[in-house]
Amino acid sequence: MNIPAIKDADTVLVNKVYTALSQLKHINVEQYEARLEYELEIISEKEYENYFLIVADYVQYAKTHNIKVAPGRGSCVSSLVAFLLGITEIDPVKYNLMFERFLSMDRLEMPDIDIDVEACKRDALIQYIINKYGYNQVARFLDNTERGIHQSGIVIANVDLSQANTTEKNNMLVLNYPQDEVEESLVKFDILSSKVLSYIKELEIATGDIVSIKDNNFDDKFVYKLLHTKLLAGLFQVSSPLYQQRLCNLQINSIEKLADALALIRAPFLKEKLDIQYMNQSIKNINKEYDAITESTNGVLLYQEQLIELLYAYNFSMKEAYTAMKTLAKGDSIEDYKAKFFTNCNQNALAVWNIINNMGLYSFNKAHAIAYATLVYVTAYYKVYYTKEFYAVMLTKAYKNKDNTNIKKLQRELKQLQIQLLMPEFTKSKYECTVELKGIRLGLVAISGINKQAAIKLLNSESLLDNDIRTVTLAIFAGVFDEVCEGMWRYKIYHEFMETKGLEPKETFSIGNKVSFVYCDSNQVLNNKIMKIEE
Repeated sequence: MNIPAIKDADTVLVNKVYTALSQLKHINVEQYEARLEYELEIISEKEYENYFLIVADYVQYAKTHNIKVAPGRGSCVSSLVAFLLGITEIDPVKYNLMFERFLSMDRLEMPDIDIDVEACKRDALIQYIINKYGYNQVARFLDNTERGIHQSGIVIANVDLSQANTTEKNNMLVLNYPQDEVEESLVKFDILSSKVLSYIKELEIATGDIVSIKDNNFDDKFVYKLLHTKLLAGLFQVSSPLYQQRLCNLQINSIEKLADALALIRAPFLKEKLDIQYMNQSIKNINKEYDAITESTNGVLLYQEQLIELLYAYNFSMKEAYTAMKTLAKGDSIEDYKAKFFTNCNQNALAVWNIINNMGLYSFNKAHAIAYATLVYVTAYYKVYYTKEFYAVMLTKAYKNKDNTNIKKLQRELKQLQIQLLMPEFTKSKYECTVELKGIRLGLVAISGINKQAAIKLLNSESLLDNDIRTVTLAIFAGVFDEVCEGMWRYKIYHEFMETKGLEPKETFSIGNKVSFVYCDSNQVLNNKIMKIEE
């Protein structure tokens, strides 16, 4: 592989993972050692030691430099080596995750170790990589289809990439080749921006409570109780109307069941009414192998790992089983495997074959589902135990993104919970929404047409005359000065401000192309138009 070589990489890797293994508590040592030896044998045979160590290095850098990293993403979560290196925070042995979904001896393609980091810190992490390996050895590249720059991928090479056909963008080399061509000779490393990690970081700062993934039993009954309600606004992955309708029926009580829900509540499974089968535990006896493999998911072939395990049970090699799974996931036919399947499946073969072909198209990666379930749990934890802080952060997010649907959802839940939404106030508000004893104070972020820079300048100014007319006008009609001016009619406050400026007051106003108001609108109407406040 054309990646930087680490001296004695094989020895370094072994030492790191066995040191980490010795620090794990309450485990079956023999079981973990056997799993670790198995994974290391494959990694060594494939000569992937450098690859793992490079990823582990920049993940470790992120974690020690205040860059929030997700507990894992994709099939890499099924690797014990990745867990012990700190690349992931999910113990794959504990959750019975299949390493072969990530890597096996007869797999030809490179495994993917994708990393999610908080959106605002991704560039800082990539700059660390450039500084470590050299400007000419790190580059982005083109996407396969649109031929724009690939959103998440970079290459880290042991050759001078500037000698190839490159351009420069944002102080970084860009290879003028599509991903497929790049991966013929170089190794891709994916570092993705994650908004949910940014919100979790904000909640950590607001509450002082940092929720550990690695050391978490995920057994808080109040967190699961929340998931049995329809108060899901702001939660990672599960806030859509579809989840609001279905999630509460599944009676989730563990991280595994939550992962099942993430995989299950999708249109293809719902169309087949498999959520009802799962919920009612109405398991059909198909055959010995199928029933055993799908027992934990109530007879539903939910995961790609189950599909691989099922085919393996019918004497498919691990390579054949994996290839068939990937073929189905792409929507292609596995007719070439049909004869072998029917030769080796002796009971209800047609029924199993139909299930594989039908559900295999939509089956989910269990390792990924477990990792993302932990993030759902964490956001739910904050909503349960730091309710006001949660809503303040999520309202700020929704207003920043001009996400009117979520603004309405969050406001409706606040009414249900009888948490007061306090209007923006010059002496009390900040740019972000904040927590007060009486409720949640809207920040100036809620006012359409006022950006962050203008809002902060206004809040810190000694005179309104130091601000631009548009900012002050919108703040006045949003009620920012209601309390300071002792309830004076908002239009009168505006009228006096304009007279002070020596300008003629207007009677009609607009914010962009969609929102307009007039001087005689009531405060309630103004609040709705300018800040989307419902009655």
